[in-house]
Amino acid sequence: CYVTANTSMGEGKTSVTLTARTVEAVSSSPINFTLSSVTGSPTMLHANWSIPIPRNGIITGYSVYCNTSASQPYPEQNIGPNAPMVKLVVNGTTLGAKFTPGQNMPYTQYDCYVTANTSVGKGLPSVIATARTVEDFPSSPQNFSLSPVVGYPTQLFS
Repeated sequence: CYVTANTSMGEGKTSVTLTARTVEAVSSSPINFTLSSVTGSPTMLHANWSIPIPRNGIITGYSVYCNTSASQPYPEQNIGPNAPMVKLVVNGTTLGAKFTPGQNMPYTQYDCYVTANTSVGKGLPSVIATARTVEDFPSSPQNFSLSPVVGYPTQLFS
């Protein structure tokens, strides 16, 4: 910045040029946040986002927060909105990450958001994105038996 004085005769000489910088603050929300499952990996999700505008400072990293969604396909699972929040910290200027969101469970739906971090602290959260981890192969059947039924011939196939 510089200053000049004006009179009816015109503009005067400029002052010394000064440079100033505003104080760093928490960032605004990261934009374009998306979340998707990772094919072939039943416990991983992939998150992507874009730099917040305005940044309000130097972005030192990002934090992704995830929680299991309230509606799950298997209500017997001990998950849901009261489950602990999972936090993933991405240092530097990386704009995405593949990660395992917490309970390592295939075919589980997660709600996640991302924040950008400056030296002042955690910024405003992005929109919430939702994704479900992919299904896994079933485990081996357990505790089963065969019993003959009276009056029917029994034949086993191999």
